[in-house]
Amino acid sequence: MKKTVVFVLFTALLLTHNSFSFLQVGKVLSLKECVNIALNNNYRILQARNDIDLKESNVKAAIGTFLPNLNINGNWNGSNREYKQETEQIVGGVPIKIPISGKVTSNSYSTSISSSITLFDGFSNINRLNSAQSSVLSSDYDLKRTEQTIILQVYNYYFNVLRTQKIYKQKQEVLAYSKGQLDKMVESEKLGAVSRATVYQQQAQVASDELALIQAENDFDKAKSDLVAYLALNTLQNYDFEDPAVKTEIDSTDYEKLRSQLSDYNALFKKAVEYRPDYKSTIENLNVAEYNLNISRSGLFPTIGASLSYGLNANEINKITDNKSWSYGINISFPIFSRFQTDNSIEQAKVTLKNAEIMKRENERTIQVEIKKAIMDLDAAYKSYLAAKRNVKFQKENMDIIQEKYNLGSSTLLDLLYATNNYNSAEVSMINATYQYLAAVKQTEYALGTISE
Repeated sequence: MKKTVVFVLFTALLLTHNSFSFLQVGKVLSLKECVNIALNNNYRILQARNDIDLKESNVKAAIGTFLPNLNINGNWNGSNREYKQETEQIVGGVPIKIPISGKVTSNSYSTSISSSITLFDGFSNINRLNSAQSSVLSSDYDLKRTEQTIILQVYNYYFNVLRTQKIYKQKQEVLAYSKGQLDKMVESEKLGAVSRATVYQQQAQVASDELALIQAENDFDKAKSDLVAYLALNTLQNYDFEDPAVKTEIDSTDYEKLRSQLSDYNALFKKAVEYRPDYKSTIENLNVAEYNLNISRSGLFPTIGASLSYGLNANEINKITDNKSWSYGINISFPIFSRFQTDNSIEQAKVTLKNAEIMKRENERTIQVEIKKAIMDLDAAYKSYLAAKRNVKFQKENMDIIQEKYNLGSSTLLDLLYATNNYNSAEVSMINATYQYLAAVKQTEYALGTISE
């Protein structure tokens, strides 16, 4: 019995350990993998795809208006009639009333097949089909712009993970350096080479670096959580994010080449109009409004249709083919007075068209502003990167000089700590500036409508 209990406990502990180990193993995801996951999982994309399916169904229905309909009908009618009445009969010259009663049953069978088609409806069916097709194109462009938005967001989240991860590693190195310095000072204090006050100062610096490390770790964990949540992944699974393809050293040649391509605002606007799906969606919405106006105007024209039917009928089912009938004809309906309903429909369609034209012009202005802002942010990010890079160099040189003076006894520990903190802050600024520039590049691509996986 004891062996059984021990075995069960051992098995449970083993399974628990394996489960815990599974949760601790982090799956490494690259930037491209994250983009693909987001494009497959994001609810906005799923909703946009469903909207396209609905609009395609409308196209199918619009095509159906050009085709004849076909109906088959079958009928059976039965009736039972009971009666009571009197009749007279002459018997021996004497009229005698004789009551009689009975039951009469009758049946009627009929079947028919009929078809009708619209020959002319003021071009309403043509415009309805064009409107449905433009609506599908508009939804498709909306889907593509949604995909671009999702891609940009994944880039931003991923860059934030890499940025906070790099700062976290930098804080680890800073803390390790501070602890190493503290260990040296403790030994020097035992030998009387440094004062206890100096040791206390270094201990305070270690405590400060520990707090900075805790904050950096928390920022890193939150950045990963934000990305995992945006990708709609399993939050119980650990993930690591690494991508060697993401450059952390900004090449001035690449920037100058990119900036030369962004020098002509007019050319950039034309490019954005050509590539941006949201602008193309606006154009299709304008087309939809024009087609809907034509549909409303179709109420001013006559409607012409044709019909054809073939029928069979009889009182007995086995004789139903004995009686046949054909009917066919053309009908014309001309609206004389629609109680102002057609006029109201036309006016509403005109207002919708005007609003669509306004949205087109507003979208053009928005694109122009977004392009200018994106380029200004790109220039500012690159300048910030260069300034941060120079600052790191200067702060490193200054720290080395102060360190040398401190070793020679001509500088205080406070001076060294101040110089070291300045250098560490410069490194953090450099990391922030790097990923700010990378994000600005993607924002520029998004403004132009060229961002992709």
